[in-house]
Amino acid sequence: MNLTILPEIKESLLPLKDEELKALERSILEEGIRDELIVWDKNGELILVDGHHRYELAQKYNLEFKISKRQFSNLDEVLEWVDNNQLGRRNLTNEERSYLIGRMYLREKKQGERTDLLSDELVVKLTTSSGSAATAKKIAEKINSSEATVRRAGRFAEAVDKIKEISPEAAEKILKGEVSDALTQLPKVDITPEIVEKIKETKNIKQAKRQIIAENVKIVPFTENGKYRIVYADPPWKYSNNMPEYFSEQADHYPLMAIEEICALPIKDIVEDNAVLFLWVTSPILEESFQVIKSWGFFYKSCFVWDKIKHNMGHYNSVRHEFLLIATRGSCLPDVPKLFDSVISIERTEHSKKPEYFREIIDTIYPHGKRIELFARERVEGWDSYGNQLS
Repeated sequence: MNLTILPEIKESLLPLKDEELKALERSILEEGIRDELIVWDKNGELILVDGHHRYELAQKYNLEFKISKRQFSNLDEVLEWVDNNQLGRRNLTNEERSYLIGRMYLREKKQGERTDLLSDELVVKLTTSSGSAATAKKIAEKINSSEATVRRAGRFAEAVDKIKEISPEAAEKILKGEVSDALTQLPKVDITPEIVEKIKETKNIKQAKRQIIAENVKIVPFTENGKYRIVYADPPWKYSNNMPEYFSEQADHYPLMAIEEICALPIKDIVEDNAVLFLWVTSPILEESFQVIKSWGFFYKSCFVWDKIKHNMGHYNSVRHEFLLIATRGSCLPDVPKLFDSVISIERTEHSKKPEYFREIIDTIYPHGKRIELFARERVEGWDSYGNQLS
């Protein structure tokens, strides 16, 4: 009996471990193929749904096997059955389980979004009752889990599928649990061929991303075109404490510098005798930041507090603010005696990006003099820029 193998079904199957395949072959050679193969009877064509390894061994050793016919409406229904069946397997890794749940969620979500074959009345009904929230709830109830877990699994499955396109080997390592940080870090990683290659090397997704960042550092040298009166700096502080693995850290976005490295920058050589420094710093590194101020030849005067509205993870409290320290060298009072509120509330956006409002404050009270932004990410008219992330 010849069965049809559909690549869509075969590729949806999780790979068995080597020892599992060997054990299955030994069992079949000793006892024959006892379990029935599940097939889809599609208008007389017998399409194999479950039992691909048993079917391969039957062909290899010319063994008899029995089938059990099932009726399915379409291929999506078959794939749904396959994922449900695989969820019942013993010894699934956390990654495999999450991937199956995510795939079920994405498939059903996609089906719910299809409205091209429906009447206007049904389109309205679907869009009001079958969105992603309803889908997540349905899957969560089916697997006895939370909606948040289902949606997270969906993001994980999308990321694994992207990796699979670049390197099936890397995707298999992740699903087998051979790569650490997979469930927590993968959805946050931009999937590129470089990242995938590093994943295979390091077996650690977070470390792979950090290595890529570090290897692509491009230092832009200080300008030699005169000295600066205004310095605006947002150093890549390296923290001594560690955050939990499920939280993103600075090192996941850009290369960090130790306090000693920041202090050693030749800022004294590029500033005027009378200059002002605006230095961004967070609460955990506040004390150490004064070493930088002193090493650069400045003295602390005051600060602004940026209230970010949104909260961040902290060890002692839920942190929602950041400091912009003001320090001077020589005599450098503001050119314009306009006083801005010391506490400014602006909701934070992307990681580490500072509101332009603070630069506007600096330009307003210090309109005169040459100015430089240290550790800049983009070039701004009227400012010289120094940084390794400049475009």
